[in-house]
This record gives sequence, structure tokens and C-alpha cells, in this order.
Amino acid sequence: MVKNTDSLPEVERLSGVLRAWPDGCTWEELQEAAAIGPLLRRHLELNEVWDLVLAVERASVLWAMAAGVRHSPSTRPPQDQYLSHTIRELLETAEYFGRMFLIGDAYYFPGERSREAEQGEEFARRLANLPEGWRGEVVRRIRGGQEFGAAISDAAISLNMLHHVHRIDGAKEAAGNVLP
Repeated sequence: MVKNTDSLPEVERLSGVLRAWPDGCTWEELQEAAAIGPLLRRHLELNEVWDLVLAVERASVLWAMAAGVRHSPSTRPPQDQYLSHTIRELLETAEYFGRMFLIGDAYYFPGERSREAEQGEEFARRLANLPEGWRGEVVRRIRGGQEFGAAISDAAISLNMLHHVHRIDGAKEAAGNVLP
């Protein structure tokens, strides 16, 4: 249960700055708002729930902390799409935890974002279990537009088909002759 709500107005203010970028705030205001990660972590720690939230949620806060450093006062405004992506990610994290802070008990009930992240971890495990060569082919297909889960499933099905229909070990065949 949320006991300390002192940081909620600041989370909302900084979220508003992130929402306002690029036309509704200055670079200096954005740099301040980009430092929202440490504020989120302090709030979770003050309320003694840092260790209770899912690992993926802690990783999200830590990622936001690192992203904020990349846009510290010592940096110039970048001229690329990377900044827009980073701002969207920071805003999504801030809004997610802002809602969580208001609800309070949500610390114990993972939301859609947590389920998506857990699914991402499952995909990562499945990708890591694929043999050498097959992982790279899956990534190539994903970059080409195939959905992540479908690409991994297609690889696993293809390996089984090669084995059962053609009597080929797809892992060994893809690895080829590896010199010692």
C-alpha cells in the first residue's frame, strides 16, 4: 500500500513536460524531466515496495534512470529519432508508475505492461534456446517485419520438420563444419 504520496505531484509535473515535448517545453525543461527515473525509484523505496514489484518493473525504472543520464544538462539536443523514442519510453514509464502510485495495491497485481514484459522474457528464453544460426535467421526475419513470437515458433517448427521429414539435424547443418 502506498504510504508516502509526496512525490506524486512531481511525477505528474515531469510527465507533463515529457508529454509537451517538442513544442511545449524547452530543452532545459526536458532535461529536468528526463531525470524522472531516480524519482520513481525513490518513491518505490520510500513506500517499501521496491523489492515487491516485478523484476521487469524494476528494470523499467533502472532503464529510465539510465536514459535520463543520456539527456543530462551536459548534452546537446540530438537531431535524430532516438530522442523521440527515448522521450516516449520515459513518458510511458512515468505514466505507468504514476497510475500504480495512485492505485496503491497495484504493486501486487501486474498490469498489461508487466504481462507484455513477461512475454518478452519468454520470447528471449525461446530465442536463446534456438541453435546457432537459427537465432540470427529469426532476428533477420523479425527485422524484416515478421512478428517476434511467430518467427521463433516458425524456427522451432522448421527444426522439427527437418528432423522428422528429412532426417536432418537443422542445428548441426546450420553450424556447418566448425574448425577447432
